[in-house]
Amino acid sequence: MRKIKLLLAAVAAMVGLGTSAQSWTASAVASGTYLLYNVGTEAYFTKGNGWGSQASITTDRSGAMSVGLYSVSDKHVIITDYTTKYGLEYLTDGTVYTDQSRNKNSTWTFTQVDTDNGPIYNIISADNHGGGSGTYLTAEGGSSTIVGSGTDGTADNAKWKLLSLATDNTALITSMADATEENPLDVTALIEDATFDSYVKSAWWTVSSSNHNLAGGDASNRCAESWCASFTISQTITVPNGYYRCTWYSH
Repeated sequence: MRKIKLLLAAVAAMVGLGTSAQSWTASAVASGTYLLYNVGTEAYFTKGNGWGSQASITTDRSGAMSVGLYSVSDKHVIITDYTTKYGLEYLTDGTVYTDQSRNKNSTWTFTQVDTDNGPIYNIISADNHGGGSGTYLTAEGGSSTIVGSGTDGTADNAKWKLLSLATDNTALITSMADATEENPLDVTALIEDATFDSYVKSAWWTVSSSNHNLAGGDASNRCAESWCASFTISQTITVPNGYYRCTWYSH
């Protein structure tokens, strides 16, 4: 294995998952790094919409946002930025945002309600930040990509899978053994924040700029820029030896 640096890449990848009823034994949620997959919308958790940091969903696997789960007694804090320790919080107006400061992070309870190639959970607000205790993290669905609060835990849009980021990436890396020049494999999913949806780049990208004015990046404006400056932006990932094609847009 070797480490390589990839610059500004953005390619789409999708994974389709379904649900089915069957007998199961409830599984506890371990602390770790995950992707959240919404059963009802068949989409991944990310940030976007309001202020570019509102809890949202995307069908673009490479635009999915990895989150860290950290145990607090029988609950979890959902960390959305490993550098600033920003986390997921329910606000007073019923919205949910991903960039709340560490002393405001809400705690959440993961309750298994079904299984399909792994546990399916309701994610329930466990404290009274904003009066949201007992409400379910729910994708609005339809034409909306917003994730907010809901009161119906039986709705598919209130059901989530936890996809281990390590397991997810390992499966992708394993499948790379069959890639050829004639049949290439899209591995953009190995790059964190590949679509530049995040306002806070420091958690995923190494940035060097003569005046440190890197800006841009949200669900509607997937880009990063630094004006009147020389700069580099990079991310180191571990991949098998081989030949890779890296593409990006620039102007």
